[in-house]
Amino acid sequence: MESYYKSLISRRMTSKQTDTVKSHNTRARVPTSCSMCRKRKRKCDKIKPFCTNCITAGSTDKCTYEKHPWMEYGTEYRVTHISHDEVRPSQDTTEMYQQLNVSPDGSTSSNTSNKSLNISSNTPHTANTQTTEEDYTVGLSKAFDGLTVKESVLTYYGPTSYMSVFLNDSYSRRMFHQYTQSQLEGYREQWEMPYSKTPCSDSTPTQEESKVVSDLPPLRIVTFLVETFFETLYPFAPFINKYSFMEEMKMALTQTGNKTVVTQQGKQLHSTIALVLIMMRFSFLTLPFQQYYSNSLTGNSQQMMKEIVENQVDIRPSYIGRANILVSTAGCFSSISLRAIQAALLLRTYKSFCPEGNEGGTESSILIGSLIQMARFHGLHRNPEFYKNTILDEETKHLWGKIWAQLLYLDASQSFNLGSQLMIYEDENFPFLEVPNLLVTNEPLIVNNFALKAQVSQIIRKLVKSTAKDGPTKSSALLESAQEIRSLMCKIRIFEQLYDAKLFDVNGAINSDVCDRVLEFCLRLDLTYKLYIINFLLYSSTDGLFDSSLKEDYFTAAVENGLIILRIGIAFCDTPQLFFGAQLERVVAQNIFLAVYRTVVSLTSIVPRMIDGTFSLTNASQKFTSPDSAGLVTWLNVDFNNEQAGLHSLIAKFQSLYFSTTNLASTYFLCFRVSWGMKYVLDYLTENYPSVIEDKVREEQTLFTDEFSDIYSSIGEMWNSESVINFDYIFASLGET
Repeated sequence: MESYYKSLISRRMTSKQTDTVKSHNTRARVPTSCSMCRKRKRKCDKIKPFCTNCITAGSTDKCTYEKHPWMEYGTEYRVTHISHDEVRPSQDTTEMYQQLNVSPDGSTSSNTSNKSLNISSNTPHTANTQTTEEDYTVGLSKAFDGLTVKESVLTYYGPTSYMSVFLNDSYSRRMFHQYTQSQLEGYREQWEMPYSKTPCSDSTPTQEESKVVSDLPPLRIVTFLVETFFETLYPFAPFINKYSFMEEMKMALTQTGNKTVVTQQGKQLHSTIALVLIMMRFSFLTLPFQQYYSNSLTGNSQQMMKEIVENQVDIRPSYIGRANILVSTAGCFSSISLRAIQAALLLRTYKSFCPEGNEGGTESSILIGSLIQMARFHGLHRNPEFYKNTILDEETKHLWGKIWAQLLYLDASQSFNLGSQLMIYEDENFPFLEVPNLLVTNEPLIVNNFALKAQVSQIIRKLVKSTAKDGPTKSSALLESAQEIRSLMCKIRIFEQLYDAKLFDVNGAINSDVCDRVLEFCLRLDLTYKLYIINFLLYSSTDGLFDSSLKEDYFTAAVENGLIILRIGIAFCDTPQLFFGAQLERVVAQNIFLAVYRTVVSLTSIVPRMIDGTFSLTNASQKFTSPDSAGLVTWLNVDFNNEQAGLHSLIAKFQSLYFSTTNLASTYFLCFRVSWGMKYVLDYLTENYPSVIEDKVREEQTLFTDEFSDIYSSIGEMWNSESVINFDYIFASLGET
């Protein structure tokens, strides 16, 4: 027994000595950030020989990095300074870049007065530039999502939702405290379905038979509108073959007397009829009425416009209501064909551009989910090459690729906007990441737009996956996504190059170049909004982790993105016809007002921040770096010697937005929502900060609100009474052959 214990003790001593030697032979972990950033507890970009923070602060003499030697037993850590001889060439290069106002990666700054490097806007932060110890984590799934009552409906919001930004910002919450409290107090879960008294509710009373869409116009006009869609608006929905569709339409519709009726065969072609109705409404929004009344049209266009005006043809939103019924109820979902998928996708596309639409509503989200399932049932989620023995023609493969690419983009963008999970989990089939060689010459602008959206989809999908998980999200994931978005935006023309009226005839006909500009404009606007959300999330998540300068950088970047969107919104309200011409005015409006609606609630919080001194517009404007910020300081009337001048100018901009959107509230649904939100903001400022609003302006605001109080009520009733068509009356007034 004694020998046993001696043996056991001997083995333990040997093991302990081995562990000691092993621990000494293990390579020690050495910080990769500079000593000054660690001392100041700031994020270091680890650029050598000097990091950006030390260059900006003028403390390059103290910017040192620890070496990574192979550690031998008994060797101590050593911190060495890099010699000035080694540093000099790099310093010269850095000074040259600063003098030229060009960053080393080749990007230029639009604000020549900016002498500091904005971490959140310029410095490329990626996941591999941050060590685990410095790459702080953010519990987005816990801190930035939850439930709220919005428009008397219980609503979930996720980390990247604009509601998350709003509800996690103390200033925004205070400004809308009265509204949120009234919503919470009035909410009764058991009454959610039938009960709603607030504006913009989803409750819609069933419409009488007499209000159902009247007879279709003469077949000649129907055909003209469908032809117009393919000739001018096809880039917005390039996933329908014109020739095969026109043949189906001939079978589905016929003329009896002076009206168009659906044939018996057509009543079985639900998807085709739905497509006709959507195309008619889409085209009607872009008809050249101004050119017609100014006698500037010629040929067939002049003759057809004359017939439309003389016959008092009005393709109202109720046509879309009927198409919606056909798509969702009358057989498209029960018999999933490629035509059914095209009908549902065109309906979703129309809702992204129509003036009466609510892109952020639940209906659009549910429609995307249905579309994705329909596409899977039809096999579109797989690469067409997988079915090479079944699908032989290249045109069909190309068509499938466009549909799936569009669904990937819609799913990624919607998941980000709602802060929800992706519905498309497949990562294998990503069309247009590599531009196809076939058919490109027929539609190069369309293919280029799909290629851009494919890259956007990948960036957003990666970000959504990192923020939607239950565990913590690394800050580097947000920073990397922001940098990838900025890099991608370098491939897209800036706003001024896209909608400058000097670049095209505002009274001219719609062509492929103008449509391409619109699509690129909408894509850039959406990316600007997403940068706004990312920067606001970074700002909100750094509480207590770093010094105030880093938070200020993130907030400044968010403010810059928000003000860019605000300027576009106000400019559109003032001169909408200068945005891509009068014909596309009502098509592009929703994208603009949606971005304004989602940003303005939290953006207006900069006013009380300026009043209490926690934010300086003059200091922030010196850090604006986006090329879209050119002229923004002048537009804001920023006086670098007087902070109050910028404050009053900013309030005037918000008042201008309020007045303009109220006047347009009966034309654009989202204008109604923006106007309603701005009313809450201005009322809050008037009540809590009366000194910052001039007496004359306050009086004008009060008179304006009083004048429009009754109109507000009637507009709300109008938008809440969207047509709901009873299925029994779908073909009630179309007649039979």
